[in-house]
Amino acid sequence: MLTRLGIQAGLAAFPGSLTLVLSTVFFAVKPTAMFWCLTVARGCDVLHRGLTDAAHNVLYWPLGPSLRRQVIALNGGWVKPLTEALAAVLLIPLTATLSDRGLALTISGLCIIWLIFIYRGRIATSSPAE
Repeated sequence: MLTRLGIQAGLAAFPGSLTLVLSTVFFAVKPTAMFWCLTVARGCDVLHRGLTDAAHNVLYWPLGPSLRRQVIALNGGWVKPLTEALAAVLLIPLTATLSDRGLALTISGLCIIWLIFIYRGRIATSSPAE
């Protein structure tokens, strides 16, 4: 899939599917329907582990073996756990105050920002002659 659709599609698979699934929460009237929507949203983690992590590994490939190991260790050992902990610190208090729909809207908004960074977040590099 990464070969056919590209690395950006692999990086966007998880936040895109999560946004799509959480948008169905707004149409769920019964608690059972809400439960199934949120269960499917949790199932989107399979895309995260299957596609997004594979896309990250492809991004590491151009680095030399020694630098690649260091970057993977830094990202997996510090950056990723720290950002996940910060997100939890911010989102856990919101679960006590927001409704299910409000929380779904908040998470969808964060995923949309994530998608914008994936598709538009590159910093264009220019040569000094320009």
